[in-house]
Order: sequence, then C-alpha cells, then structure tokens
Amino acid sequence: MKKLLLSVVAIVGFGGIAAAADMPAKSAAPVVTRPACGAAQFQGFYAGISGGGVKHIASRTDNDEFLVDAASYNLDKWGGIVGGTLGYNFARCNTVWGVEIDGSWRTGLTIAVLAAWAVVGLLLAPRLLRRMARRESGSGVAARRDKAMQRV
Repeated sequence: MKKLLLSVVAIVGFGGIAAAADMPAKSAAPVVTRPACGAAQFQGFYAGISGGGVKHIASRTDNDEFLVDAASYNLDKWGGIVGGTLGYNFARCNTVWGVEIDGSWRTGLTIAVLAAWAVVGLLLAPRLLRRMARRESGSGVAARRDKAMQRV
C-alpha cells in the first residue's frame, strides 16, 4: 500500500513539473514611459469637499456663586461646517501654478447645501449611469484602460 501511495504521489508531482515544461514562453513586460517632468502629473481640473462638526457639552459648578446666580449650569451646543473647492493647475516642468475658488457654510446653510447636493445627485446619477451603460461595454472600458496605461 505504501508503494502504491508513493508511486501516485510521484506521478502527480513529477507530472506537474513535466506539464510546466510545455508552457509557452512569457513575453516581456510592456515598457511604461513616464513624462519627462514630474509636475505634469499635477496639471488639470480638480474639485473637493470638506466638512466637520462638533458637539460640546460643558458643566460648571460655581461653589461660591460669584460668577452666576445659580451654583451650577450646563451648556449643550452643536455646530457644523461644509465647504467646497474648485480649481485648475497649470504645470511647466518643475513648477505648478493654479487658480482656486473655495467657500464654506455654517450649520443652517450646511444642512441646506447638503440636502441640495443629495437631491441633485439622486436626480442625475440614474441618468448618467444609464448613459454610461448604453455606450460602453466592459470590454470597451478594459480596452480604453489598457490604452491609457500604455501612454503613461
């Protein structure tokens, strides 16, 4: 039994090595060229969003009632901010110039702006996704990606 098991393991093991000898030769990896200037990577349009929030709870006890009439009081505040940035960079070899516009809104206006963006996104996303799906198949996207990677 041990001889049979040993012979089966040997045939399977050496068979895999023999099959590897018949594999076609791999071609050389494609050569990737990079732009001569590093700053060229930072040229173009960009957009960004930023935001944050805070919740502040403070308790104070004034033992001698010097500062306020009550011996203790609590503060409970919250707030938020949201902002956006639009810009364009111009690049020349090792120098980048840019134009940027930004703005930010506080709590009340933040809620309104976020709600407006949500509505716009919900209205536009299905149309854009349907349009993309109609015009391109997966193989078309893969071919375009491969072509772009060869230029880089």
